[in-house]
Amino acid sequence: MPRIEHRLDPATLARQDASRVHLRGLFERLARSDDDRVLRTSEGDYLDHPGGGCRMFTEPSASVVDYYGRSHDHENPSVLGSPTLPTGGCTNGTLTFVAVTLRSAEKLAASMTA
Repeated sequence: MPRIEHRLDPATLARQDASRVHLRGLFERLARSDDDRVLRTSEGDYLDHPGGGCRMFTEPSASVVDYYGRSHDHENPSVLGSPTLPTGGCTNGTLTFVAVTLRSAEKLAASMTA
C-alpha cells in the first residue's frame, strides 16, 4: 500500500497567508452575488487537491480520456489520477486519486509487456 504524507514546501508556506486572504475574498464575492454573507470558514491540516479537466468516460465526445487515462484523440498520451475524475467530492480525494492512478498504471504496464 502506498504511504501518503503531506508536507508543505517553503514556497507554499510563504504564500499561505496571501492565499488565505485571496480565497476569503472569493468567498465574499460569491456570497455577495447571492445577497448573503460568509458565515464561517475553516482550514484542515491538509491540502485540498483539485481534480477534473481531463474527464474520463467511454464517449470521446464527452471526455478526454478513457477509464484508464488513455487519450481518445492521440495514440500515446495518458493522463493519470485526479485530472481524470468527472466530478469532485466533499472530502480529500487522495485515496481515490491513488486508486485511479494504480488502475491506470496496471493497464499501461500490461500494454507495454504485451
